[in-house]
Amino acid sequence: MDLEIIKADKTAARRTAPRSAKVDLEIILEQHREWVKSSGDTGRQADLSRLNLEGADLTDTNLRNALLNETVLKGADLLLTDLQGASLLQANLEGTNLLGARLREANLQGAVLEGATGLMAAELAGSNLTFAKLPAEVATRDDLKSISRRGRHANWLVGALLLLNALACWRVVTVSDAQILRNAALLPFPVLRNAVPLAQFFLLCPVVIGALYLWLGVYLQRLWEATAALPAIFENGRRLDESLPWIVSWPARNYFKWLRERRSALAGVEKAICIILLYWVAPATMTVFWGRYLTLQDVRGTILHAVLIAAATTAAIHFPHSAARAFRSDDSGLFSEPRAELQQPAAASAGEELTELPGLLTTPAIGAGAQPHRAPDKETIPLRIPIGAGFGLLLCLLSIGTIGGVPHSGNPGRGIDSGSPWTWAANALWVFGYDPYAQVTEAEISRKPAGWSGSEGEISRVQGASLNGFRLRYLQAYGAFLVKARLRKADLSYAYLSEADLRQANLRQASLRSAALDQAKLNGAMLQSSDLEKANMIRAELEKADLSFASLAGALLLDAKLDNAVLYGADLRNAWLERASLEQADLRQAILEGANLKMSDLRGAYLSTAKMAGARLEGSQLGSAILMGADLRHADLSNSNFQAAVLSGADLSGANLQKADLRGVVGLVAGQLCPAANARQAQLDEALAAEVSAQCGANR
Repeated sequence: MDLEIIKADKTAARRTAPRSAKVDLEIILEQHREWVKSSGDTGRQADLSRLNLEGADLTDTNLRNALLNETVLKGADLLLTDLQGASLLQANLEGTNLLGARLREANLQGAVLEGATGLMAAELAGSNLTFAKLPAEVATRDDLKSISRRGRHANWLVGALLLLNALACWRVVTVSDAQILRNAALLPFPVLRNAVPLAQFFLLCPVVIGALYLWLGVYLQRLWEATAALPAIFENGRRLDESLPWIVSWPARNYFKWLRERRSALAGVEKAICIILLYWVAPATMTVFWGRYLTLQDVRGTILHAVLIAAATTAAIHFPHSAARAFRSDDSGLFSEPRAELQQPAAASAGEELTELPGLLTTPAIGAGAQPHRAPDKETIPLRIPIGAGFGLLLCLLSIGTIGGVPHSGNPGRGIDSGSPWTWAANALWVFGYDPYAQVTEAEISRKPAGWSGSEGEISRVQGASLNGFRLRYLQAYGAFLVKARLRKADLSYAYLSEADLRQANLRQASLRSAALDQAKLNGAMLQSSDLEKANMIRAELEKADLSFASLAGALLLDAKLDNAVLYGADLRNAWLERASLEQADLRQAILEGANLKMSDLRGAYLSTAKMAGARLEGSQLGSAILMGADLRHADLSNSNFQAAVLSGADLSGANLQKADLRGVVGLVAGQLCPAANARQAQLDEALAAEVSAQCGANR
């Protein structure tokens, strides 16, 4: 039957009490309602201690925090009565109708409730039942056993998740940058070498941890809700928190009044430790993953991490508040409106005792206890979502600032010092002593074969690292082993690769802008369409390397070895190739305007249709070079050796040919030499010299 219908029937059937008693009881209850409604500012707390209210009808009465110590309520009707926080010490409630009555956090020490009807175990949540006698159907002992079992299960799950987080953090912290770059196996065991690569581990493990964390949070929340429905202290005096594992007992210990009053001096510290272990370890682990994964400068991966961390942070803020709500009253606060106003007087059975009540109410009851807490401000806007989203946004900004910025030490080559705005993200991470840019100095990125000696014949057995498309700006890889590495479209801008071994590496369309490659080994490397603008390649070994259509504008190639290299269509404007060896190199259609090729070796090089206007080739060796249709306007060719070179159709207008050796040149005619700016002391075949003297006159 609906409780409201029962309530209406009971109201209609109330007995008429003597007027004086009726008025006194109404005054007491009215003042108590005012006291509850005003949060204790007005009205008075009801004190009905040691009164005989046997058979009284208190249907739907608000008696929150009222004093009913040793009160006789035998056979009384407490249908829908609110007794939350009330003190019923040694009260007699035998045969009482407690259907719908709320006894949350009530003091029922020594109270007798035998024969009471309608009492649900959940209505005793947070109450003190020490030596209380309950109805036989209220099985608190069985509920306690069930919660204890679930608590042990939760304790095991929490321990498993903490262990998983600890192992994941250990692996992330101990893994080297070289292992990350070569996507090494997660576990060192040979059987599992290819089971879980590190790249997948860095992306999937935070997702798994986040999913388990949220599942455990929901599981614990259900445990809190079930725990919050139990008494704080049972009939035998056993405390609820003593029946649960320490790590899952903190809400009951901190939010149940009867447990909170007896907690230890370090309860606040214990609560903080529990909340950190339960709710903040997983977000912290994800943050470690995010920071470590920054080494790969993967925008999508770091944004995924930031989103997961934002969600986990929001959950970490939400779950403790949710646990607290589970242990609070079901209303918004202790001072809520009564569910219905009292419309009829109290039962006449209490009349003889109530005639003395005005004297009791002249002063507030002594020992009423502390005032109940006020209801929380309903206008308070929850901050957990903005805080979580803000933290995620901060990580995204740090990620973008790191990927697009500069290391904390700056970049002197670009004129960026350590205090530049370009270094803000790296400086922020450096506060924690962390440098996100990969450090693989002298590391083995590609896998060497057994018995490696470094000879050319062993290169075929090398297992090259797969780094296609990687963002490795500012990579520190001095002397690193990258033989046969696959670096197609990789971003190695400003990387430090001095003396690195990159033989036969695939660097097609890679960005090596301003990279340091001095003395690096790039023999046989594939660098087609790569960007090497302003790269430092002093003394680099580039024999048989393919640099077709590569951009080498402003690059430093002093003393570099480019014998048999392919530079077809390469852009070498203003490049420094002084003393470089380019013997038999393919430089067809290459752009060498303004390049410095002083004293370079270009014997047998293919320079057909090369654009070399304004190039400096003083003292260069161009014997047997093929320069058909080459643009040599205003080039400095003084003291150069062109013996046996092919200069058919070459444009020498404005060129400086002073002391150049042009003997045995094929395809050279007087008409090409006449526009030259200076051909004094040039060595020519006798026939060609006569033609030049006849046609050019003073220009010779």
